Amino acid sequence: MTLPFKTLSDVELRGKIALVRVDFNSPIVDGKIADDSRIQMHSKTLQFMAEKGARVVVIAHQGRPGSSDFTSLDMHAEKLKQYVNFPVRFVDDITGDKALNSIKNLNDGEILLLDNIRKHPDELKKATPEELSKTELVKTLSSIADIYVNDAFAAAHRAQTSLVAFPLIMDSYAGIVMEREVKMLSKVKEGEKPLSLVLGGTKIDDSLDVAAHFIKADKADYILPGGLLVTIALAAEGIDIGVNMKILEKFKVVDLIDKMKELKEQTTAWIDIIDVALDVGSLRKEVKKDDPEIAKYPIKDIGTETAEVFLETIAKSKTVFLNGPMGVYEETEFRKGTEVVFNGIAHSQAFSIAGGGHTLAALSILDLMNEMDFVSSGGGSLIEFLKGKTLPAIKALQDAPNNK
Repeated sequence: MTLPFKTLSDVELRGKIALVRVDFNSPIVDGKIADDSRIQMHSKTLQFMAEKGARVVVIAHQGRPGSSDFTSLDMHAEKLKQYVNFPVRFVDDITGDKALNSIKNLNDGEILLLDNIRKHPDELKKATPEELSKTELVKTLSSIADIYVNDAFAAAHRAQTSLVAFPLIMDSYAGIVMEREVKMLSKVKEGEKPLSLVLGGTKIDDSLDVAAHFIKADKADYILPGGLLVTIALAAEGIDIGVNMKILEKFKVVDLIDKMKELKEQTTAWIDIIDVALDVGSLRKEVKKDDPEIAKYPIKDIGTETAEVFLETIAKSKTVFLNGPMGVYEETEFRKGTEVVFNGIAHSQAFSIAGGGHTLAALSILDLMNEMDFVSSGGGSLIEFLKGKTLPAIKALQDAPNNK
């Protein structure tokens, strides 16, 4: 496929000072990084650039001002050292003399991590990319660097200074993570048919937006609803969901029942729910979808018959996009649907792509992370990309002076 931007294969890196925007944002528990998977992921780009002789200046964020996880990046630098074979240093500065002197003193193949970019007042300014390109943050760092590299696909849906301003005034490139994400997710948008969308979890508005986009483009052959979308689907069929309406109210998605009705009328791709698993005194009880007990107890998973139909559908597919678990997988009693469907996707012949925080957590619990063909690092950016939206950070790379 033709990519919309230049990549690292398009530039000679040796001796160049490269500003590299990554997404090191990680869960912080008791003041420590609880999961360093994003650091490990971006280390491949940084290792590659160091091997090619670049002088790598890393820009990253952690949390937001005022949040409990808004921290310095010194511990991120220590984690990065575990995954690259080149010198890594941290400087508790961004655009001051300490940072600039550290950048000037870099040797080929060395990596310098600047402090949390969101500590700089220019990073979260609300303005156009053109206006942001004139800020002190951009002018200072661009004056000392040769090129800009964006590897932060997970943050690509945000229009923040370090993501959209540098490419307006610098030769700019996509890093390895960014390049791979766009290539792989484009395989979903233009995927080999039959194509299945497996949409679970609790972010129903995102699920229905993705479904709507694929229905309009006539790209989805099968749409498999899981998670809270099951309750929405049953309500759309006119089934009395009783106490489950309170769950929809809790997640503020009651108004999406009508949208579900509209989408079901637009395509035959939807796979119907046959049965569900109810929480009856913390125990699993499977009932058919027309059973009146559905009105009395919370729906927490798809049923066995539904899972089997989903498996048959997946077996017919050439491409499968997975976003969200089938039920409350955190509770062992209601993990069955997720376990059956996720295993079916992982061991199918289809090209499988998974994304979303809860999806990744469930894959990890089931030890299936490495069984998927591709696992996306994105959350909001993943959904926006699949909805056909132009992501601000990707548009910035497209508009870079060396890409015209």
